[in-house]
Formats: sequence, C-alpha cells, structure tokens
Amino acid sequence: MQRRIVAPMSSPSIIIIGAGIGGLTLARTLLLHDLHIEVYEAQAHLQAPGGGLIVPPNSARILERLGLRSVFQNGVSLRRMQIIDAVNGQALYVRDQHEVERQQGRGLWAVSRSVLQAGLLEKLPPEVLSLQHRLDTVQERGHESYLSFANRRHVIGDLIVGADGAQSRTREILFPHVQLQPTGQTAVRGVLPARLPAKYEQSFTEFWGVGQRFTCFPINDREVYWHAVLKSGDVSPTVTIPQLAQAYESFPAPVQALIQETPQAAMIVTPLRDLSPLPEWTKGNVVLLGDAAHATSPNLGQGAAQAIEDAATLADLIATESDVHQAARRFQQRREHVANAVVARSRQMGQLGQVGGAGRWFRNMTLKVNPDLARSRIEAFYDER
Repeated sequence: MQRRIVAPMSSPSIIIIGAGIGGLTLARTLLLHDLHIEVYEAQAHLQAPGGGLIVPPNSARILERLGLRSVFQNGVSLRRMQIIDAVNGQALYVRDQHEVERQQGRGLWAVSRSVLQAGLLEKLPPEVLSLQHRLDTVQERGHESYLSFANRRHVIGDLIVGADGAQSRTREILFPHVQLQPTGQTAVRGVLPARLPAKYEQSFTEFWGVGQRFTCFPINDREVYWHAVLKSGDVSPTVTIPQLAQAYESFPAPVQALIQETPQAAMIVTPLRDLSPLPEWTKGNVVLLGDAAHATSPNLGQGAAQAIEDAATLADLIATESDVHQAARRFQQRREHVANAVVARSRQMGQLGQVGGAGRWFRNMTLKVNPDLARSRIEAFYDER
C-alpha cells in the first residue's frame, strides 16, 4: 500500500523515522509550527531503554517551551553533582546545582526516560504515529523520496528525517560504510525501587575507580537509576548480579546495595560505542538527527539533550526556510560543531574517570587544585539554547 502525506499546497510533507526522544521532540515542535508530519517506528511497542536520564538546562528550556512541565513534576530536581574517588572516598568535585540554576535559569533534573517519552507522545495526535514500521529502502524521486517498510507499506515524503538512534537504519541506507566505534567500555544499567542515603539523596553521584565507574541518581521519589561502566574486557554480556557486585566490592556500601538489590531481569548490558564525525548529515531528501548523526557515550549526560536541541533547531529552520532541503543543510552547519564536541568530550570524560596508577594521582591532584576542569567539561553546553 502506498501512502502520501496530505498537506496544504505550501506545506511540505515530513516523515520522521524513529519515535525516540529526538523524533518525538521534532514531531511536537513541527506540529506547533502547523506543519504536517508522520512518525514511523520499527518497534511494536514504545519501550524507552536506559531507565533514567539527565535533563540539563539546555534541553530543559526546550521541553518547557513544548509544554512538558509535567515531566519535571514527575522527576527530581537535583541539588548537587558530585564525583567521588571510589578508592579513598575523597570528593573530587562537588557542584551546587542551585548555583547552576542562578546562572542558567534552570538546574539539573533527573527523569525516567519512559516518562519523558510518554510526555512527548501525549502531545501528539494518535494518528501521527505508526508502529511496526521498520524502514527497508529509500528511493529518490526528484524532490521527493519513496520509502518502503518491511511490512510492505510505502510512503512518499518531501523530507525524511532519520531519528532512529545509534543503530540507525536510515544512516545505514545513506552511508553503508559508516560504523559505530567501540569506546572500549561497557555499561551495565539498572533501575530499582530504593531511597539513597542522605549523602547521595537528590544528587547525581559518580564514583571513579580504577578501570571502573559507577553513577547513581533518583529519577522520582520511589526509584533510583544506576549505571556501572567497566572496561569491555572485564565484563561479559551475560554478567550476573553477584558477578557485578564482586567487580565493585571495593566501592562504597551504597554501590554494593544498589547492585545487589536490583533484579537480574532489570539489568541491561550495553557495549558503549560512538560515532566519529560524519562529513554529511544529509543526502538528497534525507537528514539524520540525534544519535543517528552523532551517537555519543553517556559520560556528560548530554545524549538526549543533544537530540532535543537537534529537533528544536531543525524544526525552527524548516518553519522559516522556504526550502526544506536547504533547511536540512543549514541544520548541519548550525549543529555539527557542538554535537561533535559533545561526542569527543564525553569520550575523554569516560577515560578520565577510569584511569589508574600515576594517572589517577595526577587526575585527583588536578581536580583538587582546579575544580573548574570538571565543571568546564560538564557545563560547557548548558547555555546552547
């Protein structure tokens, strides 16, 4: 069956591939501009992986403009960010988020990824989203593209936006030789009903060990999200809770408690990979967005934030440019420097947090003398929007 989006004569038809955070943010923003869109998602059910995420000021501003204040009401306003040496318990970095709020107008929030996805979805008419549509092929036909899905459905659109994540099928079609690059690290994630001790309550806390890191923060008043990052050679894809607890036995007691109290079924193991800068985010009538264009490791809390910024920027350009394809090209020019910088700095931050030997001593001394080293890396992108 072939379908073409019906739009007013002057309005382009825009097809979004992927119903993750970036794709749904773009859909919501384009609808606020009275543009006509459809969203196609490969999965049969919308399930947001990853458990929890950080909403920094740069993306919080955008979500507020989109009417997503309810997401924050169901999240946690974090009071501090802290980095602790897991070996000796020394605080390497502590940042009062009230100070960030005074500087940026907004502080740091923690939310459930599924709550954010559901909040965005609630803002869309139900007919906009089609599930169980895995993109198969894209064929250029002048200023339009002809899309085929694995379920044998066909769609024609003026602009195709690939917002289908790090494992992007859209990117695979456009640039088949591009591959995600291993970072040498693997993340183990979990969510569980818990309350953190007072020292860590309402805090984003990272413990830096030797070859290991552990991050935890509350995502609502009932649940805590955590992720453990290890060298890929030190962890199996089938790691069990007891094995992970043993790997972190030298870490503080709250780390052990979170790991041991997490059900095995609630634990997700993911090799961390990112993208080297792509020369092009566009090809013909297709443009990539979010992790499809600049997949990053989760060391700066900017992955979802950058997808949200991408969506807001692209939507604004589409709404103001007379040519949607020119808007897509300008989108890359406007966003690639910041997005690629996030990828590079996130990789560096991940390496910094896991050094051992003399490197660990030098890192700790440097942060003690110059705490702005961490602050500048973490907050460099807070005022982008």
